[in-house]
Amino acid sequence: MSTWHYIAVRLLCLASLAIPMCTAGEHNQTLSWPDGTRYVGGIKDGRRLGRGTIYWQDGTRYIGEFRADLRQAKVS
Repeated sequence: MSTWHYIAVRLLCLASLAIPMCTAGEHNQTLSWPDGTRYVGGIKDGRRLGRGTIYWQDGTRYIGEFRADLRQAKVS
């Protein structure tokens, strides 16, 4: 994800345009953004934490670890 895209997503999240939904138990949740980007995985205090997956509209995805709402490896 480009720096600009990350900033845009964070701003949308901060503006409460992200809609958190519990999908399967207390550990897995889904965040959805208006542009179609989706995150499924661990969330703590409104931030991505632990194992999760981001799906972008162009088919790109990141599967891996998050700390302090940031990815910890490369996009696949």
